[in-house]
Order: sequence, then C-alpha cells, then structure tokens
Amino acid sequence: MKTLRRSFYLVLFTLLLIPAASHALTIEIDPGLIDPDQTSTFDITINDVTDMGGFEFSLFYDPEVLTIEDITAGNFLADTGLRLLPLGPDINNSLGRVSFGIVALETAPGTGASGNGTLATVGFSSESNGESLLSFDPDRSYIVDMSANALGEAEWAEATVSPTFTITASSGSGGSISPSGAVTVKSGGSQTFSITPDSCYLIEDVEVDGESQGAISTYTFSDVSEDHTIHVTFTQKPPYVITASAGEGGNISPEGEVEVACGGSKKFIITPQNDTENNACYHIANVLVDGVPQEAISEHTFENVTRNHTISASFALNSYTITSETQGNGTITPPETVTLSCEKSQTFTITPAATHSISDVLVDGESQGPVDTYTFLTDTMSQGAHTIRAIFADPDFHTITVTVGDGGTLSPSGDESGKVKVSSGEDQTFEIMPSECHQVKDIIVDDISVGNKISSYTFPNITADHTLKVSFEKIPYVIELDPGEGGNISLLPETVECGSSLSFEVTPDACYEIKDVRVDGTSVGAVSSYEFPNPIKETHKIEAVFEKISHTITVTAEGHGSIRPADEKELQDGKIAVVCGESQTFEFVPETDYEVAEVRVNGQTIANPGAEHTFENVTADNRILVVFSPHVISATAGEHGKIEPSGEVKVGRNTTKVFALIPDSHYYQLADVMVDGHSVIAFVQTDEGSGQQIYEFEGVEKDHAIEVTFECKADNGGDINGDAKTDLADAILGLQLFCEKKIENEINPCADVNSDEKIGLEEVVYILGIITADQKNE
Repeated sequence: MKTLRRSFYLVLFTLLLIPAASHALTIEIDPGLIDPDQTSTFDITINDVTDMGGFEFSLFYDPEVLTIEDITAGNFLADTGLRLLPLGPDINNSLGRVSFGIVALETAPGTGASGNGTLATVGFSSESNGESLLSFDPDRSYIVDMSANALGEAEWAEATVSPTFTITASSGSGGSISPSGAVTVKSGGSQTFSITPDSCYLIEDVEVDGESQGAISTYTFSDVSEDHTIHVTFTQKPPYVITASAGEGGNISPEGEVEVACGGSKKFIITPQNDTENNACYHIANVLVDGVPQEAISEHTFENVTRNHTISASFALNSYTITSETQGNGTITPPETVTLSCEKSQTFTITPAATHSISDVLVDGESQGPVDTYTFLTDTMSQGAHTIRAIFADPDFHTITVTVGDGGTLSPSGDESGKVKVSSGEDQTFEIMPSECHQVKDIIVDDISVGNKISSYTFPNITADHTLKVSFEKIPYVIELDPGEGGNISLLPETVECGSSLSFEVTPDACYEIKDVRVDGTSVGAVSSYEFPNPIKETHKIEAVFEKISHTITVTAEGHGSIRPADEKELQDGKIAVVCGESQTFEFVPETDYEVAEVRVNGQTIANPGAEHTFENVTADNRILVVFSPHVISATAGEHGKIEPSGEVKVGRNTTKVFALIPDSHYYQLADVMVDGHSVIAFVQTDEGSGQQIYEFEGVEKDHAIEVTFECKADNGGDINGDAKTDLADAILGLQLFCEKKIENEINPCADVNSDEKIGLEEVVYILGIITADQKNE
C-alpha cells in the first residue's frame, strides 16, 4: 500500500505542476448531520465537477466517538470504464484519521466523470453517545481531471455526528414558518423558527408542543433532547380607513371615513361645481393624498391598501381676462378688458377704418391672419390673462416674404404663402424663436446674411418689398472626457446634439479596478457603464478614477520553523497584501537542527524547494505552505519505570519510531500509555527479541507527546520478601522492619497494603489475617 501511495504522489506531483483549470467544486459529506442510532454509513459526494480523473481525501474525526470500519468506492468514477488505481483505505482509529482515493491510469481528456456523484461510502460504528466533527484536511485532499490538471479551489464541507431529534413545524393559512416540515436537530443543539405573516395577516398564536406561546415572531428550541412540535395560526388584519374631504366649490365621492379591507382598492372621484345661473364656475385647484400634492387630478385610486390614508380636494373660481389692443386705423369690440368666469365664449369684432384693411390679428401673440371676428372658448383656454391685438394696414403696403426652416418659428409668420403685408413707411419687427434644442443657424435679409446672434429683426421705414429667410440647427454639445490613470472611457462620438441620448463605458486596464465615476462632478459609483437619464440639453464632463488591485497571499508554516516576507513586510493573521502585477518573495527559516521538508504553492508541491520562493507578477490570490522536519516526540515516564528513548526525541518526517516501556523491577507493570492525550495501551506490543513492551509511531507527520505510567502488580500485597506468597516469614520480616532492625533481604516495595509507602505494623496485621484465614480453611 505504501508503494502505491508513493506512486500516486509522484503522479499527483506531476499533475499539480500544470496550471489549474477553474471549476466550481463542492465535496461534502452526506448527510451533513449523522445520527449513529439511525445509520452506520455516510457518503463522500462531489458536485459540479467536469472531466474528473482522480481524487484523494483525508478526513479527521474523534476516535472516542466513532470507529471507522471500512470504505468502499462509489460508482461515480468507475462508471466511466477507465482503468483505476485505488489508494487505501488508510484507517487510523487511534488518531481519528482516514484517507482514501482513486486515480485513473490513463489520460484521455473528455472521458472523465462529470456532474454529481458518490466518491466513496464510509462504514462506521459508534463508540459513545457524544458528538464528533467530520472535517476534511484540504491541504491533503485533491481532485484532478483527465487532462492532468489539478482542479482548482474546491469547497470541502464538514459534517457533524450526533444523536438527533425531530421538530415538526407547521402553519395555518395566512403566513408561513421557516424552516417548515420535519426539521432535524442534533442532541443538545438549538433551532430558531421565524414566523412571517402574509400581507394583511397577523400572527394569532404560536403553539409549542400544544401549549400557547402567544403572538411571537420567533421561537428557539434550546438544548434539544426530545422531539417537539410547533404550529402557527394567523388572523386577518382589520379594515383600514380612508378619510376623504372636499373644500368649497366641489365634492369628492365617496366622502367621509371610508373603510377598505386590507389589500383592497378604492377609487375617489373629484368634481368641481359649475353653477351657470349664478356665474359661479370652479375648477380643481389641488388634491392632497396623505398630505402630498397631486396637482389638479379628477380621480385617484388607492391600490393594495395596507394602512390608513387621507385625500382632500380644494377648488378655485375660474378666471379669464381678455385685453384688446389695436395697431393702426381701426377698432376692436368690445374695446375694454373683459373678465369671464362661467361664460362659455367671448367674441371680438375687428373693424378697419375707411380705406384701411385688416393686416393681422394676434391672439396671445400668435397670428390668426386678417380675420374680422375671433371667438375665445373657455373650454379650450387656460386660466389667467389673454390678449387680442388687431393690426390694420394703410391703403399703400409692401410685402415681406418670409421663409422659415425646421427647428423654430417666426412671428409674424405671414399668410399661407409666407407673405406679410406692411403699410408703406412703417416698421416691421420679426421675432425669431428657436424650438427646444435648436439655435439660429443664419438670418438672410434680401439674400444677404446678417448673422445668427440676434433674436429679432426689424425692417425700418418700409418703402419696398423684402425677403427674410431664417434657418435653424440642432445645438451641439461637447462631452469632456477625463479618464484617470489605469483605464479608459469609451464614448463615440464625443460631440452630441441637444435632445439625443448618451451613454458611455468605463474600462479599467489590467491590474486596475474602477474606484469611482463622476458625471459633472457628482459621483455615480464605481460603474462600468452609464446612460444619461434624460436627453442631452447641456455640456457634460465625465471623469473616471481607477486604483490598483491588491491580492492576498496566505502563508502557513508547519513544524519547527517559520516563513516570512523577504522585504520585511509584516504578516497580518498569516496573510499579506500584494499589489497586482508586483512580485513577492518569502524566506523559509527553520529552527536549529531542522530543515525544510516540503513546500506547497496553491496546493501543488514544489520540487527541490530552496530557502525561499517568489510569486512573480501576482494577478490572483495565492497560498503557500512550508513543512519543516524533523518532528519532535516528547517522551516522559512516571515513577517505577522509564521510557527509552526519553525527552525531546527528533523523528524524521514519514519515518517510524519505537519506544521501549520498561518497569523498574519485576514488582511493577505497565499502568497506561497516553499519546497526545489519548490512551493507546491497547496498541502496546512485545518486542520478540528483547521481550520488552514497546509502542511504535508509524509514518510521523507531526509532533507528538507520549507519557507512560507504572503500577504495582495486583498480587504483591503482603509479599514482603518477594517470594510470590504471603506467609509467616513475611510477618516476621514486617515486625523486624517495624522495629527498625537491619534487614539484609530484598524488600518488595509493592507489599504496602495501606498505600502509606512504607512497610510496618499494618502489613503485619494484614499478613496474620491471611495466615489465620488459611488455617481455618484447613
């Protein structure tokens, strides 16, 4: 078996030198909570593996609780039809450690096991009713694939062995309990249950083992030693109240305190009052929902009601003012300012003076053409002030032909053909109004450009016909990009038109990450892309801040030595941070008389390790393990015997060491042997050559402590002269010792019967009692 294991380590060593592929692996013990009264086996399973070609695991447990009986291989790897080499099992119930593995003897990528399956089934027996943790040694457990790659980081999940009990959790309608159903809890453990009512429900009661605990939201079973039940009931919440009110000038329906079932909906209609007989017409001024203004809405629905609400409506009188004006010779009727409230319309009549004509009628500044009447309709008017202006032309007039491009308007704009008539000798001003996101591109008067920096143009003292052409263009904005060191901002094009959308991407360089992105000086977080929430209507500045990534190297030393950074950096809890792309060297420092035995980097054993190791161009987290040898076995003995060798005994790694356990004389015998705090007297052997009792450490992988104790043999009581019998000669010798006479015979120190560590009168009385009893029996 040791030859096979050495062969596997040679193959595994070669495989681990190849860069690891990235797989999300989980190796776990099923079930995670094992009741030894209900089962005598557990499985080692693997999840989410691809093209697996071999494995080995090492498992720790408490030998005072469990004894591992056997290990059988699962079919997960065998079903591939590959030729397989078993490794083990290696079971050590004295130390509480078991190892087992299988490796394929051929390399054919793509033919390995994939998916989920059972690697091995472990049979066990229970030594006590206690609790034991089953935990993997991840540094000595490996998974490899058929391409000779060590599969990367794997999660090795532990399990617990303990007697278990069942808590049955249930709930009525209207909510839930978590966890629910039959919940398994280990002996002496605890389990908390959370109770969550559904929307519109309340916790009514929680019963534990049939007894009410009240309307509580959590309950914890502590120190569980028997089965339990927990049941939850729920009840519906009472209805909520929506208080609806309306001010003067209208109403709301329904009104008052309106009850609505929890989760239900309710619609409210707001209606203003319109009394045409009294000229009293109202409009909705504002609506408050839970005190928050909603503007002049005519209805509102409360959806999924889960609390009380308020809604109130206020109203205001309608008010329209129309002011009439004239320009030139003519009249407008009515000529004064007219105020409307509930009237539906108001008509104005435009009349030019004799020999004059109507040139244009402007309503709120917008041309209506040379109309002789205009009617305002309150149904289509906004509240507030309005104007109507009549412009009259003299008998002699000239024409200004207007051309307006897309993206804006001109006032006046002329008739359908763009002609504006102007009386001879008068001035005519044109207002130039770009649309949103536009600006004036050019203004051409009589085929000559006058620029684009004016918002109006006036023809003075008109004595001839003219032309006016105005063109518009989209406003361009330049987006300023400021990527900091370590990355780039992608934005094409950098010039965008007003009203268009805009997005950009932020890309860090290698070894950098995004720290922050600022738009117009305001942080939007460490985002890799960003889209402006609204169309572009102004210039913007985009800044990106990058920072170097740091990776962690985890350092572990086993045995008699230490590992330290060569640049005198300090380790924090066995870890050191290294900036991405930089290198880090570690020195190996063995204690006196010790040396480096093994170096593993990211689980891979390094061939011929020297006194240091350097991680070059660090771009990921790493770990390094250094094992120093030899190991030390601390050997001590109690009174009446010795252990050879004794003291601090150095032992080479993976070697065997034998200790002799020697009583001082034939009167004493071995009492107990403790190794690392556990009795191993059952494993003591007798050396065939010397006849001495011995204990053997095999394949030493760590430091140990062995302590041996001795005791008197059970049949030595009263045998003072050591002739293997208790008689009158022993009584006489005892009296001589009591009288402090010089004795030349060898005295048996184990003849002490009252444990006062001396031979005296008590031993004589004990011996005489035995002699007297023997005589009576005869």
